[in-house]
Amino acid sequence: MKRAFLILGFILLLSHPLLSEEVNWLPFPEALDSVNGSNKHMLVLFYSPGCGWCKKLFATTLADSEITFYINDRFFASKINIASDEPVLWEEDTVSERAIATAFGISGVPAFVFIDSESKYVTKLSGYKDKLAFKLILDYISKSWYEDLTLDEYIESEMRLKKQEAK
Repeated sequence: MKRAFLILGFILLLSHPLLSEEVNWLPFPEALDSVNGSNKHMLVLFYSPGCGWCKKLFATTLADSEITFYINDRFFASKINIASDEPVLWEEDTVSERAIATAFGISGVPAFVFIDSESKYVTKLSGYKDKLAFKLILDYISKSWYEDLTLDEYIESEMRLKKQEAK
């Protein structure tokens, strides 16, 4: 009987959404509604199915369990296909995913837009990010370091700290 409870507990633990091997992607309107007034930020990933760097991002960085846990724990995540005319409800209007990308000034992919808990735009970053760089970016955004430091200043300070810890 004890063994059955251990197995059941293990199964429940593995099925917990925060321990998922995948990012919990929400539809754009749902993520935007969820972030408003929460203690999280919103991460919007802009991609295109034919983009080689997007495929690499999904296969490496976004497939890493530490990254997916971090995103699911601290962000409401949504992804937008910049080539799609799929309708999306946004600001009481129905627009295409392509129109949302245009509204955020996305000209290349992959690209990331971050929105704070008051639904205000924080920043936009472009290009493929490996696990180390993306973890630093997620930390910078989720802990609101952008209020005091540029991303470059934050990364520089984190690298100095890691060098000091290594001594």
